[in-house]
Amino acid sequence: MNEIVKVGSNNIPVIEWKGQRVITTAQLAEVYETDSDNIKKNFQNNKERFKEKEHYFCLIGDELKEFKNLVTDFPLVQKNTPKLYLWTRKGASRHCKMLGTDKAWEQFDELEENYYNPQRQLSGERLISLALIEAHKVLEEKDKQIESLEITVQSMDKVIGELTPKANYVDVILQSPSTVLITQIAQDYGMSAKAFNKKLSEFRIQRKVGGQWILYADYQGKGYVHSKTIDIVRSNGQPDVRMQTEWTQKGRLFLYEELKKHDIYPMIERAA
Repeated sequence: MNEIVKVGSNNIPVIEWKGQRVITTAQLAEVYETDSDNIKKNFQNNKERFKEKEHYFCLIGDELKEFKNLVTDFPLVQKNTPKLYLWTRKGASRHCKMLGTDKAWEQFDELEENYYNPQRQLSGERLISLALIEAHKVLEEKDKQIESLEITVQSMDKVIGELTPKANYVDVILQSPSTVLITQIAQDYGMSAKAFNKKLSEFRIQRKVGGQWILYADYQGKGYVHSKTIDIVRSNGQPDVRMQTEWTQKGRLFLYEELKKHDIYPMIERAA
């Protein structure tokens, strides 16, 4: 508490109490060029016009002791003073009206502008300091926003990472116009053809008839499979033919959607 504010010809040490700038009775009398007793009489005679904590603070006991410790740099209060009044801007205004002198009105304007309005008294150094504080707050807020955006981007990347493999598998299917054997599809799921056929049978998608896997009636005639005749040679050396089921890309997509219902996904879509 070592800041000095010039009010007219008076140098007033800045005093703050409970978040407000205040002034002692002696200082107020000096600024208004009157006697301290006049200030005290005006207050006693019009006490009902003053409200504590709005127009003044009355310090006694521990509060007075605390205040004395704050103003050791200036002789603002005598050591044995039992009670001290501190006047706010509103309190100083009331005393100005009660005194009613030209000097009091003139000095109150000075007091209000130069003392009770601290923003007008900021030095260049203080202004720079406040600007730096505000800039730091803005940067902190920006850092929080950036951090929040980074978290959002990470979450979006995770979602995209989860969705992308699914799109990739479908893309693989759509890129191939040819039919594929069940062995090739089974490999997509990390299974053998035997195990994969068994799963499709359990899910009542296909059944075996005469050594060939054929679809149940619900799925027939939808372009999912294609039967192909292949030439074979029997173990006795005799040539023969056999019917072989091959899956179209439409059928491959159908299996993809059906297996997903049972939480079975191709290898490309499983977590690493």
